[in-house]
Amino acid sequence: SVPLLKEDAHFYLFGNIDYLPQIKPIIEKYLTLKNVMVWDRQVIGMGDLKTYGNSYDIVYFGYNKKWKDLRGVRERDVLNFNRIDPGKNIHPTEKPLDILEYLIKKSSKEGDNILEPFAGGGSTLLACKNTNRKATGIEIEDKYYQMIKDRV
Repeated sequence: SVPLLKEDAHFYLFGNIDYLPQIKPIIEKYLTLKNVMVWDRQVIGMGDLKTYGNSYDIVYFGYNKKWKDLRGVRERDVLNFNRIDPGKNIHPTEKPLDILEYLIKKSSKEGDNILEPFAGGGSTLLACKNTNRKATGIEIEDKYYQMIKDRV
């Protein structure tokens, strides 16, 4: 995906803190990592019931080759957005539209092109449509590709 990005493009990559040591050097080989943010999902996720429950994911944020300021005012690196109710997900790693729309607005302006190399259930593409951005999504699983076509 990197060759398709503008020099001043921002990127966001959602992930789990457990994979930080493996993911960080891969990102830094191709892009500039600026922050690792926390998405407070407001509820405990699945997992070991005998210890503290994870209620957050991390979001890697950075840029391609040239820094471009974020739009709007300076904000915290803790993002407070509810996750999607697991019973309503159409994809296992689906993100809520409100967090995607927020990030898209911080890093782009209306009419800009957004690349989503992991389109999943199409939430980023729908968030782009809702915020007047153009979007290109890549999804390798045919069942999700078909869902995205119907959804967007």
